Amino acid sequence: MNKKTLVFIKTDELFSGLVDEYQKLKYKDYKIVLVYKDLNNVYELQNDEFYLENITAFGNPVNFLVIKPDLYNKLRLDYLSYEDSIIYFVSHYFSEYDFYWNLESNVYMNSSSYNEFFEKYENNNSDILLANCHEINSDLYTASDGIFRISKNYAEYLIKNKKETWQNSAGRNFPLEFDKPSQFSLDILDEPNISESFTINFTASRIFTHQDGKIYYPVV
Repeated sequence: MNKKTLVFIKTDELFSGLVDEYQKLKYKDYKIVLVYKDLNNVYELQNDEFYLENITAFGNPVNFLVIKPDLYNKLRLDYLSYEDSIIYFVSHYFSEYDFYWNLESNVYMNSSSYNEFFEKYENNNSDILLANCHEINSDLYTASDGIFRISKNYAEYLIKNKKETWQNSAGRNFPLEFDKPSQFSLDILDEPNISESFTINFTASRIFTHQDGKIYYPVV
């Protein structure tokens, strides 16, 4: 049975390079979504606080998941970092999916598509796929926030564990720490093909003359 996979890019702005990257993510029956945390109430497409809108951006159709700040406050999600709150909303709205790829808005694939990348991990059923991963101890890891994948089961665990950690640490958030109990499996993305050593946002500034099939994530 095929696992249902969703790919989402979290962003706080909409620009042409981001929409171009969105188009490159299309692969088989994967669902692609832009997740927009609308802190300034820019998008008044609907009155709902949390909704999926199909829009046309820079001439291309885009699935646009909008999160209004009122909802974040109403649900009392203080225990979640920005990154974790997006996982919370995505895993609740798209609860029928088995895996969630998470991308930052300035991640850039120096190729015409992500097909080879997704194909490489399509049959990998690990609960956690991380890039530039570092082990803090046997059960706790940090990793690049540029791109990673988690399973539905792990997303549910992550949110629950973040709340418990927050309650036990006097209200401190620990973003992008992946606690891994024995019931979850972890694997590492092909790190030589993922670079985060640059300060240039390649999604916004096209400077490559040749495609190398690598994923670039600037540290800005």
